Amino acid sequence: MPALVLFGRRWLCAGDDLVIPALQLSIFHLTWTVVLSVWLGEARRVIDCPEKRYYEATVSSLLGTCAISTILEPVIAYISSRGAMFETRKRSGLTHVVYADLCMSALRVVATIYGTITLYKHSNECLKYPSGSSFSLVSSYEAALWCMWIMIGSLAAFSLLAFNFFPNYKDPEVWKKQFVYISYWFCCISGTRDEVDGAFRRLGEFVGDLLGHTDLTVTDVLVIFYLGRMRQRMFLHDDIVVKGDDDEDSTQMNDAESGRFVLKAKSSRRLERIGSRASLDIDNEGLVEQSSVQEAAYYMKYAFAAYGWMLYVWAKPGTGLVKLCCSGLIPNMLRAKHGLPINFRKSPYLNRQAIMLVSELEPPDILFVRLEGENKDVLPYFIGLDHKERKLIISIRGSMSFDDVVRDLKYDPVDVDDWVCAYDTPPDLEEMHRDDTGFTGHRGIVEAAQATMKDIKSTGVLRKHLLDPDAPHREYGVVVCGHSLGAGCAFFVGLHLRSIFPNLRCFAFSPPGGLVSIDLASSCKDWCISTVCGKEVIPRLTLGTLERLRDDLVLLGMSSKMSKIQILISMMTRYMWSDPDLFYSEENLPEEQQEWLHAYEESIHAPSNVRNILKRARSFAPPGKIMYFKPTGKVRKHRRLRGKLSREYVCTWSNPASLIDKGIIVSGRMMKDHMPDYSYALLQKLGGLSLRKRKSVYIADEVVSSVIEDVQTSH
Repeated sequence: MPALVLFGRRWLCAGDDLVIPALQLSIFHLTWTVVLSVWLGEARRVIDCPEKRYYEATVSSLLGTCAISTILEPVIAYISSRGAMFETRKRSGLTHVVYADLCMSALRVVATIYGTITLYKHSNECLKYPSGSSFSLVSSYEAALWCMWIMIGSLAAFSLLAFNFFPNYKDPEVWKKQFVYISYWFCCISGTRDEVDGAFRRLGEFVGDLLGHTDLTVTDVLVIFYLGRMRQRMFLHDDIVVKGDDDEDSTQMNDAESGRFVLKAKSSRRLERIGSRASLDIDNEGLVEQSSVQEAAYYMKYAFAAYGWMLYVWAKPGTGLVKLCCSGLIPNMLRAKHGLPINFRKSPYLNRQAIMLVSELEPPDILFVRLEGENKDVLPYFIGLDHKERKLIISIRGSMSFDDVVRDLKYDPVDVDDWVCAYDTPPDLEEMHRDDTGFTGHRGIVEAAQATMKDIKSTGVLRKHLLDPDAPHREYGVVVCGHSLGAGCAFFVGLHLRSIFPNLRCFAFSPPGGLVSIDLASSCKDWCISTVCGKEVIPRLTLGTLERLRDDLVLLGMSSKMSKIQILISMMTRYMWSDPDLFYSEENLPEEQQEWLHAYEESIHAPSNVRNILKRARSFAPPGKIMYFKPTGKVRKHRRLRGKLSREYVCTWSNPASLIDKGIIVSGRMMKDHMPDYSYALLQKLGGLSLRKRKSVYIADEVVSSVIEDVQTSH
């Protein structure tokens, strides 16, 4: 940090990234300095060999450049290791040494080319088996040339990877061009070239406004995230005084509401700014009733089933594919005229069979299945009849394709008043709508929900089974559910359908946090339940929390005392530094870091049209009432899996505003807790607590597949 500037261009690596590459090159050049010195010593014994001078000239040139590089590269490593990420003045002389080493590399290229020509142009018979030599000078000469060419190729590849095609990180147009360039790598995205370019150009504009305020490289981001994780651990755990005895097989980590320990009453301005708001302790509105947990666990199977065969096999790596093939694929292949389907991802046989196995619906009860890519902008979904609960189920799949990723990234706000009030306004929104609050939602998800809702209507399933005078299931209710992106789409579909089906229920499992205006999200708690599992990032991810995380992490980097190489070593060794070792206090922040901080604050507060467009997206939140699977902080060794840990969870009610206020938790479980198979297994275990008279469960990552297997077997 900042990016290294060579030949007037910003590169994709920083000055403090060169420690390890420089040391590796130094070892390589030192080795060949010794080898080439030995070669020259052996060559001097050879007499009566006129061609020897050509070979000696090559080896002498390589020896000289390697020897000089052996001196320069440790100097590069030393200068690169000086100072923290934002203490660039301590590395001010780095570029001069790098230029000198690059000159040596250029001379080596010339010498290697000359040596290669010499090898094939001039006779070398007198050097093949010199008398008194213990090895062939020609073979060793050829090996040296090959090694030099390999090293030259490696350096060329590194230079190509480090070359920055879009060096101006502050220019919005550069971000747009960069994202258009990135779009060419995603060949699976649907739409015309102009549509894809337009979507990615808009994404580039938004991302540039979010990230174009300070000069960061990839390694800077990785190190800052690691610092953020350590900082949040310190805030959550370092100031905890444990009271009472724990179980022998468990370890207490964090449970602020349990009364087993108390936070020390000490704070500082820096603590308040860096990671202090990110917390697992969102507002607790009481334990969730067991009947509500069992209801959510029951409908989670439909959200899980919507992912089709790919996630089914992922969740059951041992038996999933065998069950699908034996129960559905092979019999259908035998009956099919065209044999094995070519596109496995869209295979109707595998997907339909996976839906039946997970949802436990009979084939006639699966009324309709929409596969990916069949209709533009329509998310995959299925409609089924649950005769046990007397419900018609609409289950929508979450993100599994590049198209879904693009939808997720289109986070600018779009008005949804017309969408909400396409029919008669539901009773609980009448007063709010009369006040014209201007409801807004996540553009990408709203567009997907509109296309999906239109497609659902076009199938005629709702009219045939629920709305026609002679419909066979008019007394059935409607449940809309989904996971992740599918949960967000399910909410908007449910919001639209409630004018027709007032008793509609929506189960949004791990929905996107930046989904809808917080006033609309809070008003839907009577009919919509959203689940949040542990530290998962997606329900906490809004533009506001992302900007807060960005500011916190940049401030962490600016207040860091240690060099990047020291932090990387601690990452590999898992050494936990204390707070004073890692960070400057705000009062003691060095002058250079203060200058960086001042420039950053000026940039983020500068007028911006994009920021005005995104203003309403900062107050987005997940919908409905929050069912929060809270980690208590207890872990214990798994009884059957040696060396594996199980985590304890309790289920509490909360609200969208509290979840968003606590922000994003930087953790290795940010995505693990979001996976649908983990949520499914956890819900199934929580749903069975009434049998054991307990209020919490333990679950390990490694037993998720077995829990799902047990659920399917028990049913």
